[in-house]
Amino acid sequence: MFIDCHAHIVHPFNFTTITQDDVEEVIAAAREREVHHIVSVSSNPDYFTFYDIEKCFENLIRVVGIQRGLAQDEHSTMLSSLKEQIELTKPKAIGEIGLDYTSLDLESAKGEAVRKRQQKLFRKQILMAREFDLPVVIHAAEADRDLLGILEEQHAEEIGGMIHGCSCGRETRERLLDMGFLLSFGPSQLERPETLEMVKQTPAEHLLTETDAPAWLRFPDTSVEFQPADVSEVAGKLARMKGMELGDFANAVLKSATSLFNL
Repeated sequence: MFIDCHAHIVHPFNFTTITQDDVEEVIAAAREREVHHIVSVSSNPDYFTFYDIEKCFENLIRVVGIQRGLAQDEHSTMLSSLKEQIELTKPKAIGEIGLDYTSLDLESAKGEAVRKRQQKLFRKQILMAREFDLPVVIHAAEADRDLLGILEEQHAEEIGGMIHGCSCGRETRERLLDMGFLLSFGPSQLERPETLEMVKQTPAEHLLTETDAPAWLRFPDTSVEFQPADVSEVAGKLARMKGMELGDFANAVLKSATSLFNL
């Protein structure tokens, strides 16, 4: 039995809307591949209303948050919407939240302003996670130093969480493991040579599987789209990297995810 620990099931992306039938189709395809649990991440308040669809499916694990790309000078309205969603729908975590400096020129005033806005939004959502006793699902790219600084400053090890699509450097990764965070990998990460070393050095009980569906693999073929059903392949590749039997590895992932999301 497999679990996709990070997917965007109710995000329209290139659709004008999404229906219950659309979600049922994705879930049915996943079941055929023995993927019986899917973490459905909604990180844009515009999509929070799709909860009416999510609640129809028992195997969807709801996570809500505000992603870094929405960070503004004033984001109190979005945070109020998030808090309302948490109170009404009882999600299993807050996410995806975090920092992404990939396209920022941090030497410029504009880049520094965006960096500060992302950090402010990140801190406030960690505080909200603490308020509701929920773990956090974190996106981090090219931001290792600030990621660790904020997590340590906020004592985030007390709430725990996972690093989605982990691409952190070795020292950051080791510190995250010391803090009890889980590291999640999907198809895009498995195409990177450095992932093999990362996975080998990470205890199996700290590894999670994901697809980031319906994300497109950016290399080598930009036409490839992933769905939760593909997480079985991710698990297979990670199991081989760890030198484990697939069933044993899948069970370890499910056990860790069950604990993290309080299933």
